[in-house]
Amino acid sequence: MTEPWKIENQDRKCGNCAFFRRTDVGQGSCYRYPPTAFPVNTPMGPGVKSFYSPVKSELTCGEHQTKAEYQQSLRPISLVSMKGDN
Repeated sequence: MTEPWKIENQDRKCGNCAFFRRTDVGQGSCYRYPPTAFPVNTPMGPGVKSFYSPVKSELTCGEHQTKAEYQQSLRPISLVSMKGDN
């Protein structure tokens, strides 16, 4: 039985994604979205900790982008003046 979150195409796995940051062998964090924050109690009183989503390098989420695709998405859009405006 295949696991739906695993894919055969090595190029589209989390480990090859522009948003993946390796933390250990076969594991990392996804930086696609801001980190999740949660309240904690510390010796100095209430506090907040945050973390990025932990992921395994062989999985995928459907929002994979190569570094080239990500850089392409950051290119500025040129504004074209509309002709015919009076």
